[in-house]
Order: sequence, then structure tokens, then C-alpha cells
Amino acid sequence: MKPTKHNPRRFLDLSPEEREREVSRFDKPTSIAADTRPLTQAERALFERMRGSRGAADAQRFNVDPSLLRRAAAYARRNHMTVSQVVERGLRRELAVSD
Repeated sequence: MKPTKHNPRRFLDLSPEEREREVSRFDKPTSIAADTRPLTQAERALFERMRGSRGAADAQRFNVDPSLLRRAAAYARRNHMTVSQVVERGLRRELAVSD
């Protein structure tokens, strides 16, 4: 299902009565079971890819020198990697040496 494009100017050009009529459908409660359908296989695959792109559940935040981060991002682009992969590779190498 392809989303339709909405033009906010068109909505704002409506009269107040027409706007009220347009938004009134959101005033009634919805029934998830009656108003939805199961995802198709393609939609489910897209959903899983999008859900997985948020990162790991145990992600950590930390501060990195901005110039170092820029260098890591450039390295990642040149090597078709993500910055996370560059950081992970560096941590694994550093921890392997220190053991």
C-alpha cells in the first residue's frame, strides 16, 4: 500500500465547516481488529527491516571527539561500512590486544 501525498495548503484552504467534516472521522473510537488487516509478506519484511534499523536494544551513548568521529565516518564510507561497524571493529581489535 503506497501512502498518498497530502497537501496541507489544500486543507487550510477549506472553510471551517469543511475542515470540521474532514477531521470528524478521527473523533470516533477505532477497533483495531475491525479496522486493520494482517500485513502481507512484503509489508512484514519491510516492517522488520525498519524495526531492526533502530539499533541494538543495549546501545550505549558516549562522547567522541568530533574530528575522530568525522574520520571514522569517512573511513566507513570508503569501506562501505557503518560507523557502528568501524567502532565495533576497533573495540574488538583493542580488546584482543589487551587480553
